[in-house]
Amino acid sequence: MSHCILCFLSGDDVKKSLQMAEAIEAMAKAFQELSKNNIVVPPKIHLDIHDKTDIALIMPVYRASQKQLIIKAISLSDYYIYLSVAGKYL
Repeated sequence: MSHCILCFLSGDDVKKSLQMAEAIEAMAKAFQELSKNNIVVPPKIHLDIHDKTDIALIMPVYRASQKQLIIKAISLSDYYIYLSVAGKYL
């Protein structure tokens, strides 16, 4: 069965839910998968807004081993990020 999980996390949320040892272990596993070409990581999209005073960053990743499409979106401004998801679940 397919499912979709959408999470909105603040910096404090991440700090509270993830210990440094867990983060290091997760990064080691991610780099192992990347070295085996199991992860597709295109360049991030850097969107300048209002003459470069505001920035949005969009970072897509495809993790083949888990059939996961992951999109990280960050707004470095006072704007909210609105996500619209359409298509077939993997």
